[in-house]
Amino acid sequence: MQSIRKILSSAWQALFGDPVRAFGVVSLGLLLALAIAPAKEHFSQWHSYQRHYLALIHDRGDAVSLRRRFQPGIHQIWLPELGVVDRCTHVPSGIE
Repeated sequence: MQSIRKILSSAWQALFGDPVRAFGVVSLGLLLALAIAPAKEHFSQWHSYQRHYLALIHDRGDAVSLRRRFQPGIHQIWLPELGVVDRCTHVPSGIE
């Protein structure tokens, strides 16, 4: 137990020993958090479905019109009086 406490204490001292190092460590942590958020959005499942839809309409004669009407992102319908949220409206967006 003492060895773990000693290791944690020395790691804390190495990372946050002086204000400049503490600022650097916190800045790197914030930078990582801010980099993960857009990457998580980019690799989400719905995003790949919408990219696949755009690839499917690419060679169609009405591709320009379909692409113009296409709105990427998650679309949802919220009915507060029923307490219901429907977030599945984005999948068939190209069928309309």
